[in-house]
Amino acid sequence: MEQKFCQSCGMPLTEELLGTNADGTKNEEYCIYCYKDGKFLQDCTMDEMIEHCAQFVDEANKGLPQPITREEYIGQMKMYFPHLKRWRKELTINGEAPENPALMGVKDLIAKMADTLPVTFISSVDEDGFPCTKAMLSPRVREGIKVFCFTTNTFSLRVAHYKANPKASIYFCDAEGFKGMMLRGTMEVLTDAASKEMIWREGDTEYYPGGVTDPNYCVLKFTATDTSRAKAFELWMSSPMPMVTLTKTFDVTRLYRIAKRKGLSFNMLLCWCIGKAASQIKEFYTLPEQGQLFNYDRLAINVIVNNIDGGISSCDIPFTDDLDEFSTDYINLTQSAKKNCASSFHEDMMVIGTSAMMATELDSIVNQYTDQFCNPMVMWGRYRKKWLKITLPISLQFHHVQMDGGHAARFLEELQKVIKAI
Repeated sequence: MEQKFCQSCGMPLTEELLGTNADGTKNEEYCIYCYKDGKFLQDCTMDEMIEHCAQFVDEANKGLPQPITREEYIGQMKMYFPHLKRWRKELTINGEAPENPALMGVKDLIAKMADTLPVTFISSVDEDGFPCTKAMLSPRVREGIKVFCFTTNTFSLRVAHYKANPKASIYFCDAEGFKGMMLRGTMEVLTDAASKEMIWREGDTEYYPGGVTDPNYCVLKFTATDTSRAKAFELWMSSPMPMVTLTKTFDVTRLYRIAKRKGLSFNMLLCWCIGKAASQIKEFYTLPEQGQLFNYDRLAINVIVNNIDGGISSCDIPFTDDLDEFSTDYINLTQSAKKNCASSFHEDMMVIGTSAMMATELDSIVNQYTDQFCNPMVMWGRYRKKWLKITLPISLQFHHVQMDGGHAARFLEELQKVIKAI
């Protein structure tokens, strides 16, 4: 039977340690020390619970081959507790997943703001990719906090934006209470009779003289969506060590042969393959940094170069599907970094770091973490020649907010495919 753990304190659960529901039945998720008669016994934060549990470090050390200190125990709990149901900070739009009690009331607050505030701010994306925000009369119809319907002019600039790009956000702002709630999702432009009649109100002829059939009257239907990285952001953004490293041994025989036959740099070819594989995975376009998530439209590969002064410089090579163009940029930028002893960067691109230590065979590489560099890092040593085959272990280090292990593993699989297909 799978071992279960208390979703409040992390204690291993047994039948005799199960908490109780309001009707006296056993609760399968919480222990008797945290949950009784359908209520939590402690009104505390996650950090306070961790501090409370830290006093039991001696109990936790029983059976461990090497005891851990109280500080190490606290560090482990800070990594583990955000996964527990009580402390998960995840608001689901559809309500299909269990909610974190810390977020109970948030959905009600959003609904209340939608129903009582006179104005809602809606945002669209214009033809140049810039966000545009407009104040609107608050939604006339809503379905929970999933769907919101507004009235607007069919021939307005906003409608043109949504027809070209349905991505949208809506924001409710209670200035007096200093509260704000934003939802992101998609906006549909509805012009069918049923939708228009659904939200038509007496007095609307002041704005639409032709009545409900006025061609300049339409409905904006906003549908909220959950962000794919929101939960990861809550779990890992403040983690003391949010980086994960995966290593895979690659067959680079084809890459080696092409480099030899065409007189190309092996590292240049590998960097191009890294960019090609990453460009197929959307998570690589997101950078977690300074407590925020930044999205980029283009990728660049950072290359470290030994310069003529005996130090190192680096340069960002813009990724392009055109291998010849990438090769030219690679040669020019790396030579410039080497001769001028100066680094060059592309602040407008999502940068994937690389580090090639070709002088030594390495099985795996784990890079030092600094919150000043949260970008993914691809690292390798010297390739290994075997009979009719050349292999190379490659390590990928990534921030857990940016992607999960499944995304990283998929990147490694894509990288092998690109190498074989080049």
